[in-house]
Amino acid sequence: MMIGLLTSPFGMALFVLARIPNVSLRGIVRAVLPLIAPLLLADLVLVFFPEIVLVLPRLLL
Repeated sequence: MMIGLLTSPFGMALFVLARIPNVSLRGIVRAVLPLIAPLLLADLVLVFFPEIVLVLPRLLL
């Protein structure tokens, strides 16, 4: 969900972050871009290895 808040076309968190300290949207996007890579990597790991996510639900059944 955080990836959707930080990327286009919506990027609501970007607009909020740009308005609080009066920084340009371009500056905020440049600052946030390095943080998106680990989020995408974590998503890929969870997609290709769903056992990681399913351990707890399987324990509860």
